[in-house]
Amino acid sequence: MNAKFYDVHVFFNRKNGYSIPVKIETEQSELSDDDVIQYCVNNDLFSENDDELYVDYVTEIDENEYRHMNGDE
Repeated sequence: MNAKFYDVHVFFNRKNGYSIPVKIETEQSELSDDDVIQYCVNNDLFSENDDELYVDYVTEIDENEYRHMNGDE
């Protein structure tokens, strides 16, 4: 199994939003944005219910970026 890392960004308006660092263990070579968003829903990673409706981008990142976003560095 491989680890894939993502930055999932929730956008409410020009001044309000947040990013979620996401690590997914998978055997798939690629995951769609919808797969990553559904993973976040299933694992309660969003701050509020329905925040998945406000995701404006999902970007694959490397492990170092993930660790930095997650506060592990």
